[in-house]
Amino acid sequence: MKEHLLQDINCQFLLLDIKGFKNVNFPLDYITPDAIALICSELVKYSTNGKDKVNLLDFNFGVGNLAFTISNHIEKDVHLVGFDNHSLMASVATMKANMMQTYLDMYHEDALDFLPAEIDVVACDLASYDYENELYHSKLYEKGVTYFPYLAIEHFLELKGNIKYIYLIDKDFFSQKGSNLFHDMLREKGSILSLIALPQNFFQSDECTKSILVLNNQPSSKQSTEIFVLPTLKEKHAFSNVMDKIKEHLENN
Repeated sequence: MKEHLLQDINCQFLLLDIKGFKNVNFPLDYITPDAIALICSELVKYSTNGKDKVNLLDFNFGVGNLAFTISNHIEKDVHLVGFDNHSLMASVATMKANMMQTYLDMYHEDALDFLPAEIDVVACDLASYDYENELYHSKLYEKGVTYFPYLAIEHFLELKGNIKYIYLIDKDFFSQKGSNLFHDMLREKGSILSLIALPQNFFQSDECTKSILVLNNQPSSKQSTEIFVLPTLKEKHAFSNVMDKIKEHLENN
């Protein structure tokens, strides 16, 4: 009963978020759509199989639709940890967490400033921009890589423990400047478990399509990347079959 109530509240918050974003002229693509957030919820559930309590990090938290949807759907005791460098976003997310009585540690600061402890899974809709901070140091950054998703992935691969990472990525993610350096870093620090292509009808145009990249921080020369293509939700049987294959893959890796 509580989970259904929170899901209803989250839906109402989404409508308010959309109205608020229009009033302040924020792009609506700052909000992760419910359909995508629900798929990510299933991936988090598969990735934390056997755990009743989950510490989930979203370092591009925004107003929290992705993280709150996951928290309200996976039927586990979830402790959210969020980062956002926009004060309005951080304030709205904190108020929503308080109203839903959701456990959230919210940090209004640069996501690359430090690493939180005791994280089980990372789920994030990666913001795409060139990062500039003369005080920041990392191997990729010092080699001229400024694409924020590459730097963020590098940074959070340093989290302690066996972590799974569920990232929403843009269509041109693998073709950014420094992609070869990113691949070298990733082979050294972790592994790509799967790449999941989302249904095209989730997006307004082909240029706006996104995929889900699932990583871990356990390097392995033997591990291969599984590629999955999700059909439209109208193809219920085919969609369920692909999700079952993803579930089996993530629970076994």
